[in-house]
Amino acid sequence: MPWSVLRDINPRERVTVAEFERRIQKLSRRHRGMIRQAMGTPPDPGNVPDTLWKQIEREHKAALMILLFGAALPTFFVALGKLARSGQNVDLPDDLRQTLEEIAAQRANWVAESITNTSRNRLDSWREGDMEQTLRDVFGEDRWRSIARNESVAAQSIGGAALAASVRQQGGIVTEIWFLGKCEHCTLCPMLHGTSRDFWGIWTDGPPLHPNCCCNLQVFFEPINVLRDRNLLVRRNPNYAIVNQKMQKVIRRSPVRLA
Repeated sequence: MPWSVLRDINPRERVTVAEFERRIQKLSRRHRGMIRQAMGTPPDPGNVPDTLWKQIEREHKAALMILLFGAALPTFFVALGKLARSGQNVDLPDDLRQTLEEIAAQRANWVAESITNTSRNRLDSWREGDMEQTLRDVFGEDRWRSIARNESVAAQSIGGAALAASVRQQGGIVTEIWFLGKCEHCTLCPMLHGTSRDFWGIWTDGPPLHPNCCCNLQVFFEPINVLRDRNLLVRRNPNYAIVNQKMQKVIRRSPVRLA
């Protein structure tokens, strides 16, 4: 495996979950001040110009792209180490950094647009009551902590999946398996535990499946029968109809395409 793939990827660009949350919270506080000032006295959400909302969305995109890329690196390097130990002779492309950046940008664009629209709709629906409390709900720590954690999970999926996609394109042996994290789960995620992209990829590109999802993907470069013997991969997928029914209630697929 040519290690030139690491030429443009610096491990120092890694971003921890705590750093992700700190930086996105700081940006949120800044945006809350900008919105509060634009509303005037008495506060009126109608006074906030479209140009300001567009600026907020652009700033979210820029920040999220950097944070998603950095948070994807730990799982990327873990998967790369597994690939090296597998002994597969796979010629990885030299532009993997560009691939990671493009995937991070796709996710950042989608998330920034979604959260900005949600913020705007919440403020526009305000009619009476404590506007400061509304601002705290929209731009407060609880909401943005949840967003930061969700996107950290998404970044972890991106890191391994980007490498897996490259190996797959070169005809290598690779399997991405869904695992439960250590948190309270919905009724759907446990059904995906131990299944591969061939199954869950019908509906989603990977965790997070829903807000506060803590599942993760792990990439393996071993034959399927070995993974099953190690009890990492299920021998039989869950009932398609039941999973599909549950998926239709929770899934909101991002534009990222890795397969």
